[in-house]
Amino acid sequence: MPKRTNDFQQLMHYIYSQMAPEGAIVTESASLGNSKREVDILIEHEIVGTKLRIAVECRDRSRKDDVEWIDHLVGKFKDLDVHKVIAVSKSGFSQKAIEKAIVEQIDTCTLEQALNTNWSEEFIKLGIAAVTQQVFVEMVQFEFEPPITQEVQLLETVTDQAGNIFGTLDEVVKDCFNHRINDLREYLSGHFREIFKVLADFDKPLLTEHRIITPTLCLTDTKGVMHRIQCITFHTRSIFTVDQSKVENYLYNKDKVGISTGVIGFKDSDVAYTFNAVQVAGKNQATIFIKRGKEKKKG
Repeated sequence: MPKRTNDFQQLMHYIYSQMAPEGAIVTESASLGNSKREVDILIEHEIVGTKLRIAVECRDRSRKDDVEWIDHLVGKFKDLDVHKVIAVSKSGFSQKAIEKAIVEQIDTCTLEQALNTNWSEEFIKLGIAAVTQQVFVEMVQFEFEPPITQEVQLLETVTDQAGNIFGTLDEVVKDCFNHRINDLREYLSGHFREIFKVLADFDKPLLTEHRIITPTLCLTDTKGVMHRIQCITFHTRSIFTVDQSKVENYLYNKDKVGISTGVIGFKDSDVAYTFNAVQVAGKNQATIFIKRGKEKKKG
């Protein structure tokens, strides 16, 4: 039988992997006992020669989980070699479920929504947005050797030194720019956090200069003199559009973990992406998961 898993279980697996003590083994969809019963998450840790096993069961439902789930867990783990069972519900538990869990010594954990208040000082309340970029060419400059004094037309023919035709100057410029715009996007990707520290930074246009060396290209003037195009310089202006998405922030396990979750959608795409950011107390960095989701419904 194939192992079952879901996004919420995977999220919990990552959280417990970060929270578990050094040396502990955290396994998602583990099998236990002779009957090979599947456990959502199994945490194994050896203390003074004794291996401790903690089972974590996860449920991602819109309603609070009731006492029937606790009864199910009691039966499931009755004959399995585990020292503790933790039931995790994204929506919480009914009062009867909590009371039954206390009697059966099952720990109950929830994701406590904290949109406006009680957000632990250890964490940052994150926001997400879809950002689109438009690049405009403000000016194009040419350096010729020898210098050219007459006015240059975009429809003039560009060749190499042997006279082989590359196309018009306009076609060469467009081809060079199409290659350079990919370099610009790679640069922004590599220096994103340096350039854009907060969402307000996207309100300002980004001015850039790109110099392309083209020593093999030549232009012949009306007098028949061949001029080498030493380089082409593009001056560009990038404009950004920011479409903020709704984000829900949660605290988990008595403020030890902060979770931000939401959906990212792009105006020109029918595909949405799920976003989960996990901040664990004591860790200097957050981990972000972005997963392609189902196509957005139209209309």
